[in-house]
Formats: sequence, C-alpha cells, structure tokens
Amino acid sequence: MEAALGQRVVRGPDWEWGDQDGGEGFVGTVAGLEEGGGGVIVQWDMGQRCRYRCGRDNKFDLRVLDDGPSGRSYSKHRCHVCRKKRVYGVMWRCLHCPEYYLCSVCYLANHHCSLHRFTCLLDRDGMQFRVLARADSRRIPVSGLFYGAEVVRGTDWRWNDQDGGVGRTGKVVEVLDWSNEGGSGYERSVVLVTWENGNKKKYRAGHRGKVDVRCIAPGSGGFYYPEHLPVLCESNLQKKGPCETSLASCSEPAPGTIICIFPNCCPTGWLALPRILERPA
Repeated sequence: MEAALGQRVVRGPDWEWGDQDGGEGFVGTVAGLEEGGGGVIVQWDMGQRCRYRCGRDNKFDLRVLDDGPSGRSYSKHRCHVCRKKRVYGVMWRCLHCPEYYLCSVCYLANHHCSLHRFTCLLDRDGMQFRVLARADSRRIPVSGLFYGAEVVRGTDWRWNDQDGGVGRTGKVVEVLDWSNEGGSGYERSVVLVTWENGNKKKYRAGHRGKVDVRCIAPGSGGFYYPEHLPVLCESNLQKKGPCETSLASCSEPAPGTIICIFPNCCPTGWLALPRILERPA
C-alpha cells in the first residue's frame, strides 16, 4: 500500500528492530516520507522516532493498520455494519456473501462471520488481495494512543501550557475524526485528552503526520490480524511490486489462488494455496 502521511502502522514482515515500536501490536504514525522513496519516518505512540524501509533493498518493515488518518477515502461501497457511505481507509469484501462490504474498523472488530474469507480492497483502481478467515488467523492486541492511554506532551506539541506544564499527564478519553469545511476528512486522526488541571482538549494523533502527545502508559485499541494488513510500500512499488498486484494488469488467477501479500515470495504476485483457499460454493 502506498505510503502517506498520517497512516497508522505496526511492525511488518521484515521487522528486525527489536522493540523500538514499544512491542508487537504497538502503533505509530507515518510522520515523514524520504526523498527519493524507499523509506519513511515513523513517530511511535510510545515516543521513539525512527526511519524504516518500505521498499528499499526489497525490505518492508511496516504494515498499515489504519489508512483513515491519511485522508484517503474509498466511497464506492457502503459498510454494511456502520453504514458509512464514504469510508476512509480500505474496504473488505466478503468472498462468501454477494456484495457484502466492511470498513476496516468493523472488520477488525470481528463483525460478520469470522469463518468467512475476505478480499481487502486497497483503492478504487483494483488493488486488492485475499486473506484467510479471521477465525484461522493470528490475532494481536493493539496498543497506543487509544482510550485510557496516559499521555504527556510529544514531539509536535505547540500548545503552550494547556497541559499544565512540562511533565504533566493526561488521559485519552476518545479518538476522533478531523473534518475540513470542504467535507474531506481525516478519520481517527485526533485524540481528546483530559489533563490533570481539568483542561479537556483535542490533539493531533496522525493528522497530516503530526502527533502532539505521546504515551507513558498505552491504551487498548482492540485487536488486529497481522497477516491481513497490507505492507507499506513506496508509490512506484504500488503498481509493480510483488507485495501487491493490480488485477487490471494480471491474467485472471485460477480457482484456489489468492493475491500474494508477502514480498519476495513469487514474481507474479499470485500465490497458490488450493487446499486452504478453495473457491467458496
């Protein structure tokens, strides 16, 4: 998936950096795109700020947990659970139920039958891949700037002493959307914080790649399925890289195949798994 400022990310298939992120399941924000491509800067919710590979040397350190904060929308289909018509981030289509779609929030919250397999729709141009059923997949808790997190001012803080001063703590009480007057939005890119001094204010947590606060104790953001998430790629790999493949540019796969979501495993972008992923009746 093409890198963009504000995306919320977790460690990916080529991760080899220990617990820079705070541990598996901890979340960070894409805060910078390297000139020339191949890498990004990530501000982790727990405070670390580091560079990571998203195509350089054919390595992919990150996966995209939530594309909503980047402001990119997928409005072709409506989520069948939350009923949102304009969905920010990717969509998920059930392979068993005709025209049944979920947004990422509802998909990761285990709505619909967890025994059903889904296709992840990355954009309106046909970029997509199939995944195993959630019931058969590894599930990991999400931690970071979510409800209940204890926070202090962070790297991008510019709000004087709203927090009561350096070192004062607050609690995240809600994750919110940032909407512009023109109607475009940056979903789940802001947190509402209550400070010790009684102030209750909104702060950036991904909006345009900025993060105003950092965790000293993480909150819980639910769960995710690591192998279901798209890897983070630079833009020129989006169309031709082995990590994801456009259906428009490929021959139709045979029954019992899925689009490969792992880099380096096959040159065509297709991975045959006939015993596991037989075509649903």
